[in-house]
Amino acid sequence: MAETSLPAAAPTGGEKPRIHVACCFDARMAMPAGVLAASVAATTTDAHVTFYMLHAPGVSAQLQALKAALDSGDFTVIPCEVSGDRSDLTVNRQYPEAIYYRFFLPDIVPADRVIYLDTDMIVRRSLRELYEMDLGGAPLAATKDYALTSHMRDHGMPVVFRGAFIPVDDYCRDVLGLDLSQKDYFNTGILVMDLKLMREQQTMERCLAFCRENPGLVMSDQDAANHVVQGNFRQLDVRWNSFTYLYAEYFPEGGKRKGPDLFGGYGDSLQAPPGQWRDILTQWAFDPWVVHFAFQSKPWVGGHRRTAYDGEFWAHAARTPFLKELRRGLMTSTMRYGAWLAWYHNPVRAYLRQPHVKRAVRGAVCSVGVDRLRPRYRLKQLLGWMTGRGA
Repeated sequence: MAETSLPAAAPTGGEKPRIHVACCFDARMAMPAGVLAASVAATTTDAHVTFYMLHAPGVSAQLQALKAALDSGDFTVIPCEVSGDRSDLTVNRQYPEAIYYRFFLPDIVPADRVIYLDTDMIVRRSLRELYEMDLGGAPLAATKDYALTSHMRDHGMPVVFRGAFIPVDDYCRDVLGLDLSQKDYFNTGILVMDLKLMREQQTMERCLAFCRENPGLVMSDQDAANHVVQGNFRQLDVRWNSFTYLYAEYFPEGGKRKGPDLFGGYGDSLQAPPGQWRDILTQWAFDPWVVHFAFQSKPWVGGHRRTAYDGEFWAHAARTPFLKELRRGLMTSTMRYGAWLAWYHNPVRAYLRQPHVKRAVRGAVCSVGVDRLRPRYRLKQLLGWMTGRGA
């Protein structure tokens, strides 16, 4: 069980219902989590919202500043520091320790239900109707993961498991025990969780056990949840978890995608899809209820794909104490991306523009007195040697 520092919950007031919302993060995602909280406060005005922010040590000061900015009669931020040893779980940069914090929600949140949200999201619609929905006896509600099925599987994109390329269907069947021809795989970006039922069935303890027994899962927390739930979830409207960036990958402006391929060489195989997948992409792009800035579509990171909803992210960021720091981070990462892009498109030119190379070239041209009479010849000779086209 996680060790937490949990303040007392704010009292319920007025006639509006109390709903409980949660997110989980470490220091790297603390500021985007603040923007998510601001978006919930701005859109869910028909309920009293208690927003639990489960976080790794080291961000308490930031969250106290956020709490001072957002707390009101209808919205309360409750920071919950999560500690404890989780060295037996797979952790890396893409999937940090904080992804496992959601498994501790039944122990931390003193309620029978909670809405969980990933921190790379903004909410555009009141969460009250989601919180009050009938789960029909299922432990959770979620959206089917169309990015895994209609996007990856149907275009032949494999997953990488323990160094091997495996078809999506084979991975789900052989590793997760989930037959996609009979049961659906859900995305854990947004979850309506029946905490009471999960406590009774020890759902989250079983998820953690599966993660420990199967190190190196492709998407550790999500794979474990799908293994345990086995398709027994209530499906949400796809607009509650909108991967808005994908529309431009299928329907690029001007017929050409901007920037490098995001999908390991499979980007060129993406064609304008017919039927249900086309309808889903259109809903995600033009009527998202929750925007999921998944994969390489984060507004605060330079070089990522841009969406029509980046402006809304920055508008919510302006209501937090993190706007200047987020902008500074965007500028820094954009400069780094620009340098990488120069190498990507023209590595020789990028190499020659580096200061130490420029100094070396000047030294080679002007090192001997007689060569000062023919610097252009010496430079041409040096460039030919560097590019392999000369002696």
